Amino acid sequence: MDIKTVFNNFIRHSLFTIKKSWIILAMAFTVAFVIIPANVPSASMEPTLMTGDYILIKARFIGKHPKRGEIVSFCMGKDIWIKRLIGLPGDKVSLIDGDVYVNDEKLNEDYLPEGTKTEPGLNDVEIYYVPEGQIFVLGDNRGNSFDSRYMENTFIPLSDVIGYNPYVVGNIPIIGQIKEVLHLR
Repeated sequence: MDIKTVFNNFIRHSLFTIKKSWIILAMAFTVAFVIIPANVPSASMEPTLMTGDYILIKARFIGKHPKRGEIVSFCMGKDIWIKRLIGLPGDKVSLIDGDVYVNDEKLNEDYLPEGTKTEPGLNDVEIYYVPEGQIFVLGDNRGNSFDSRYMENTFIPLSDVIGYNPYVVGNIPIIGQIKEVLHLR
């Protein structure tokens, strides 16, 4: 083998290694900053998201605000919560006769099972005025959801929203069992 062949093989191998490294870095960046893996810990979003579902959450980037009706993920302490965004900053949210109204217009909630009623929360509050920089959220399982109606701090700061519109990977019990054995949260 002459020196030119050795040099060409070295360059070709080096370029392949560099290309692989960039692909691995891009994948790591995507997982760390673009997609957030999580699981659904409760029934509050059923039937849209089932208890135990593993989901991939699209990360929220600075300046991108979620839209009404989207499913949002937000931090409360160390936990990630998943709810439906109902009220945006400046909105008036009313809970009247089992229905939700935003700015005096009945909200079309076709993602809920037929016949679902939304009852007032703590102290039978029926009208909420969403402050600037905050949102009002409800679980899709209205009868079994700890959401803005019951939270001590009724509204969620937009700055706490970490993602939106999750993709359901599936309900994979083995992942939960592995996490339990490894004591992962």
